[in-house]
This record gives sequence, C-alpha cells and structure tokens, in this order.
Amino acid sequence: MDVETVLLCDVHADGTVAATVLVEPIYDTSSGARTGTRIVDPATGAEYTPVGTLGPCGATSEDCARQISVRTRCDDTSGDGTGDTTYAEVWALDPCTGGAPTLLGTYLDGDFRQPYTPAAPVDCPEPPTDTPIVLGTVCYDDSTGTVRTAVVLKCAGCADTSVTYLDAETGAQLTAPAVVPCPATERSMQLLCDVQVDGTSTPFLRTYTSDGSTTTAADTLLDGATLYTVTGTVGACPPLSDCPERTTPTATVGLCLPDGTPIAVTVVRDCAGVVTSEGWINLRTRAYSAGPPPTGTVACGSSQSVQVSGTFCDIDQTTGDVLGLVLIEYSYAADGTIAAVRLVDATTGATYTPQGEVTTCPAGTAQPEQDIVQLCDVQADGTSTPFVRDYRRDDTGAVTGHSDYTLDGAAYQPTGTAGTCQPEPEQPQPERDLNVLCDIAASGIVTPFVRDYQRDTDGTITGHTDYGLDGAPYTPAGTVNVCAVPPIPDAVVNTGLNRLTEGTFDVKGAAPGLQSATVTVLAGTAQVTTSSGTETIPAGLSLTWSVSDDDSSLSVLSVTSPAGADVVTNYTYKATTQG
Repeated sequence: MDVETVLLCDVHADGTVAATVLVEPIYDTSSGARTGTRIVDPATGAEYTPVGTLGPCGATSEDCARQISVRTRCDDTSGDGTGDTTYAEVWALDPCTGGAPTLLGTYLDGDFRQPYTPAAPVDCPEPPTDTPIVLGTVCYDDSTGTVRTAVVLKCAGCADTSVTYLDAETGAQLTAPAVVPCPATERSMQLLCDVQVDGTSTPFLRTYTSDGSTTTAADTLLDGATLYTVTGTVGACPPLSDCPERTTPTATVGLCLPDGTPIAVTVVRDCAGVVTSEGWINLRTRAYSAGPPPTGTVACGSSQSVQVSGTFCDIDQTTGDVLGLVLIEYSYAADGTIAAVRLVDATTGATYTPQGEVTTCPAGTAQPEQDIVQLCDVQADGTSTPFVRDYRRDDTGAVTGHSDYTLDGAAYQPTGTAGTCQPEPEQPQPERDLNVLCDIAASGIVTPFVRDYQRDTDGTITGHTDYGLDGAPYTPAGTVNVCAVPPIPDAVVNTGLNRLTEGTFDVKGAAPGLQSATVTVLAGTAQVTTSSGTETIPAGLSLTWSVSDDDSSLSVLSVTSPAGADVVTNYTYKATTQG
C-alpha cells in the first residue's frame, strides 16, 4: 500500500523552527483502514517527538526556514531497463540563499527507518489509469448463513468508477453483497492432566475456540488429533516424581574369588531404598556375569583355595574293623566351585587309597592327636614357600613330632626358616569410573548404556569399555552424549473472553502475565489504551497486541467503548505454577 507523507515543521512558541519532520499515515494491511500516524526525522528515518507545534513550513519574519522535499524514484535491480523497486529521495532546499538542493538520504519507500542504496536509479513507469487497485477485504453473508471474505476493487482511471467485489476463494464477481462484520476466531491450547482417585494421571490437550460470541473446548491426546474423554478430575499436571526409575548402577569393590581374583559387584537402589545386586565384574579380565557372585567369595586377603574336612574312617565291610583314618581335602576353582577332592591319610598326610568304605567313624574310634597348620619356608632373600606342618601329640597333649607336606600333600623339606605366612600385600587396583551415557541414533532413538573408564595410578584415563544395562558388551552406533532429562514445565497459558457494550475493561488488571489480546469491534467504536498510546478502532476491524518473549508480558492494556457499542476482547495470560 502506498504511504502518503506530509512535510511539516516543528515550531517553537517564539516562532523559531525546531526541526523539519515527515508525517506518515499508518494503514491496516487487511482492511485498508487508517489506524494511526508516525512522525519521523527525514534525515535519519528515526521516530521524532515534537517539542513545539507542527505546521506547514514557510519563511518567517526573522529567518528563512529550510524546506525538505521527498522524491519517489525507482531502482532497476534486474538490469532490464525498467524500475522494479521503489525508494524515496529526501532533498533539502534553501529558498533563502538560493543554494543548490542537497540530497539528505535515500530510503525504502514507505519506511524512512530503512536506508536504501539504489543500484541503477531510473524514473518510475506511469501506472496505467485503467488498472484496478485493491482497496481491502470485507466479509459478507452468502445468503445461506455462511460468512465469506470478498476483495474490494476500484479503478480510479476507468470510465466506471464503481466498486467491484470478488469472492476471495473462488474469484467470482459479487453483485451488491450483504457486508457484515468479520467474525473473530481465536484458538488456544492448554496442557492439562486427568487425575484418577489412585493418584495416577493422564496428560491431554484442551483446545479453546472462540468466534467472538461463544467459546468451545475440545479434548485430544498429545498428538492433537485423537479425541480424549476425561474420566477423573481435570487439573494441572503434577511434577515429575523424584524417583522415576531405579538409580544408576554402583560398583562395590573389596571382594575376591577364592583364588584371590578381585571382583566388583554392581548394585542398584529402587525408589523404596531396596538394594539389589545385578551382577559382578572380574576386574582382571573385565568380564561381566549376571547374578550374585560365586560361592566362596570373601573379602580380599582372606581367600583360601584348599580346605580340609573332619576325620573319617575306612571300614572293612565284612569285619567292621577300622582300616585307616582319612581326611577329605577340597580344592576350589576361581569361581568358587569345587575343582577337586583328595583323600589324605590323617596320620601321614599322604594320598590315601580306600580299602573298604570311607564313612563316619564308629563311636569310640581313637582319633590321632595331630594339629595341621600352614606355615611358610622363608628364604634369606625374603621369598617364601607355603607348606603344611602336621604336629603329632601324645596322650598328655605334648608334641611328639611333626611331618611337613606341600599344599598338594607331597612330602616337603624346608630349606629356610619356618614361620607364619605373611599375607601378600594387596595389589593396587586401578581406579575405575562407571557412568551411564546415551547412544543417540540419527532417527532420534536413545539407548542408555554403561561406560567403564579405566585409569592408571595417576588418575589418567587409559581406556574404557561399554556395557548394556544388562551387563552385556555394547558398541554405540550413534552419537554418545549425556542422557538428558525432560524439563518440567513451570507455567501454563490460560485464555479469557470479555464482551463489552459500555464502559472500560482493564485487561492487564484482570490477567497479570498478559501475553496477547485481540480486540474486535462488532458495532460502534472502541478505544484501546496501551503503553504506546490510545488507538480508536471502528466497527468491523480487529487488532491484536502480543509479546514474543515468554518471560515478558504486555505492560498495560485496557478497552473502552461508548454506549451502544459491542466490543469483544479475547486474551491469553501466563499463570506460573510452583514446582
């Protein structure tokens, strides 16, 4: 739409000219109605606030005022010789001294706040006088009760100067359509929850639709299409639970298999505080096994791979005589299971071959008075060899002798000093970190997994191994990142509707946190007051004010209508919830 500008002077009370300004009218882009004016500095394009009285520029009795002239030109940006972009040249004329005109600047046509640099200035082509122009749009009743939109055309240079109406959808020419006020339709959505008696809730969307006189609501699932029926109490959605799922697995160390292999047990804690062991990791091979650790797992430093039972008897099945006293020796594998069993002569410590049946000794069978202890044969260089010493005692308990054996039962002769075995110093275990990360595929699918970082004694990361949450080896296929937690919404947007026939409606006072307001005048006029001033809206026109920043709100807005007017205000406002 062309914008006609007026050149005026801002004159002080003493008659001196403070500045020369351009006054631009502002039109509604839909209806074509004039909605206000804007005063700008012709040299900079910035908005100007008068300090005196605006009036026509001209010479005074004391001095001669400089005049500003605006010339419309065209720019040939395509190089075809025809101007295709319109811009404005602002010139300064000095009628007092007769100096040459001065070009103050070039601006985009219709907006002196946007400087414009032409590429190839040319004279603008004269528009044909028989070309109709669009005056705007109106709404009309198509005689079936349906309100449709029509485009209004008028040809200023044609012989027929009457107005022509065309249907905006079909293009059909209309004859004297019944023009009616355009309905104002406003839609807004609100996230709510259907809360059941047991405390569970289902989120859904409630969509409000207003046509200016009535407001309807429809409920759907979060896809916005599937209808939803409320079965409980409608309210704001509760915050997310502090314990939505089981905690991140934690590894505990300090345990060893019977052969001394250190392991780490992975445990998790649920929302009730119950701790569950999910599996264990061999810290030497980094292999993961589900379930509890093997039988025989003890604190590191106290593991034993060989154990000896009590004394049994080898009995002749025919005579019942005791043929020998037997010990049962158990050897354990790394996973805690029994790897081998050996019969040992309780007197000599040698491997025993049964002659009858090895079973529990009969009552009264004399047991040898012997003590078996594990000692170490310590050499001069500090190295040691463990062995078993079997002490024999008489009836009074005095030691009468001993026999030495290797741990597998073979005879042994110490070559160093026999003494108590000192536990081997525990080998330092490298530091490890277990972290839950997410494998994000290109399709958006997120797969959580556990990354086990290995560190050296200085704490430097030397590598890592990935496992699934079930402990199986895992290889990421997408982008690895920290698992994100969806934010909890801290505010909901509500809607409101007011119909005013006389008086003033304070929209800002009724809805703190005001986000938007649409004022539709069905009859009469309305005055809307904002922080920018007061605007008068005629019948059939609808205007909207809103803010784009979610953290801000309209500072002030009120609607006033005289008697006989009919004004509808649709507004939205943000109500903050306590998280």
